[in-house]
Parts: sequence; C-alpha cells; structure tokens
Amino acid sequence: MKICKPFFSITFVFTFIFVNIGVFAETAPGDACSNNGSVMLSNANNESHHLICDGSNWNTLYNFNIMGKVGFHTPPSTSVSVTVNGEVKVGETTGLACNGTTEGAIRYNSTDKKIDICDGTSWTVVTDTCDTTPDGFSFTDIANRDPDSTATSGVIPITGITCGTDVSVTTTYGSQYRIALISTAQHKFSHGPLVQTKYPTINTFK
Repeated sequence: MKICKPFFSITFVFTFIFVNIGVFAETAPGDACSNNGSVMLSNANNESHHLICDGSNWNTLYNFNIMGKVGFHTPPSTSVSVTVNGEVKVGETTGLACNGTTEGAIRYNSTDKKIDICDGTSWTVVTDTCDTTPDGFSFTDIANRDPDSTATSGVIPITGITCGTDVSVTTTYGSQYRIALISTAQHKFSHGPLVQTKYPTINTFK
C-alpha cells in the first residue's frame, strides 16, 4: 500500500522595512552649550576636535586634521605640525640629556633668562643677534651765531641700532648732548631715540 505524503508548499514572504536613518551633524566649535566646563570629542568639518563648554559655546582646546597637523585654540595648519593661537610657555630643564635623539629640543634657562636649544651635542643659550652700530648722522650747521654764546642743534633720530647697547659720547669745548635731559653721562641707546646737542661757540672769529 502506497502512502502519499501531502506536499506543503510554504512561501515565506519577507518584508523589508527600510528605515530612513537621519545623519546627525557633529557638534562644531561655536555651537551653543550650557554645561560650563564639560568636554567632548567631535569630528566636525573632517577634523577631530577636543571641545570645552564655556557655559555658552563650545570652544576648541585642540584639534587635528586628517594630515595629523595639530592646532591649539585654532584650526591646524596644512603645512606645519603644530599651530598655537597665543603664547607658549617653555619650562625649565627636567634633566633631559642633549644628544642626537633630542636635537632641536628647547627649554627655558632661568639663570640667563634665555632659551636653550639642544644642538645634538650640548645645550646652547640662544643669544641675541643685533646691530649695535648706529647709522651715520650729522647736524645741520648753524650760521651767524654770536661769538661766545651757546648754540643748540636740531633734533635728530638715532637709527640702525636693533637692540639696547651702551654708547659713549665724547664732547669737546664744553659741549653737551641730551636724549631726555641735557647730560654728559653715558646712556644706553636703542633704535629710535632723539638726540640733540648743545655747545658753546668760540669767542673769536677766524
């Protein structure tokens, strides 16, 4: 006896539900916020931002772009590795040795009040490079002065000196000069001061 098994044809109907997922914009510097002091990471404008809230807006602590360039309180540059908006304080030595692997490092020298730089062998103080020689100058002659009287020159600027330097002024025949006051002492000159001379005329004509 042949038994026929019923054949069940079952059709599975799959219903695909497409969900429209909205793309949410990343928080960007300048966006509003209210929780003062809170921080967050954001990938706005194809850059990675570390943001901090000042109670009103999100501000950038630092961010870096896809090129690996970093900016502190400013967008990173496309050419240099680090860009800083504002001053940078360089600390004193931590005992780091100067050698080929630390060449180019800098530190603050609190003894000399200058910056040290590692040249690959030793720490060297960065010194000022300046011009201590003034540009040439001359005073306009004063004609028809009475003999045995005092003449005062015009006022001229000293130029060409790019840093403060001690300059000795030698006077003759009782002459004087002044920067702020009439003086015969030594002064520290720099670019820009005005100089005037005062001198007696001879008491006879030649």
